[in-house]
Amino acid sequence: MLEIWHNRDCPTSVRILENLGKKQLPHQGREYMVESPDSADIDILLDKLGAQPWAVVRMHDPIAQQLGLEEWPHDRQRWIDALVDHPILLQRPIVIRDDGRAAIVRSVEALDEFLAAEE
Repeated sequence: MLEIWHNRDCPTSVRILENLGKKQLPHQGREYMVESPDSADIDILLDKLGAQPWAVVRMHDPIAQQLGLEEWPHDRQRWIDALVDHPILLQRPIVIRDDGRAAIVRSVEALDEFLAAEE
């Protein structure tokens, strides 16, 4: 079972969800704009992604600009707190495999590569 963190208003998320359906791959969605993640959720997700929070932020989003994120020091907890307060900043969609690995998949090709990757 795959888990996909997505935003139903994001065309990329919709395209990836449709592709998973076409492939008939069992998956469960998490609309993180509706079911907001807490600090622990974000921390676990980052570990699965093998990433720091500043690497998964949509820096071009107006909220990122308003917060001045480009000027923030790389303080992990502060960035996690920003993602909790503004989940819209999280890049999407994020697919999590049963083995715990996760990836931000911005295209069908990236999804296919991620799904085909050996453990």
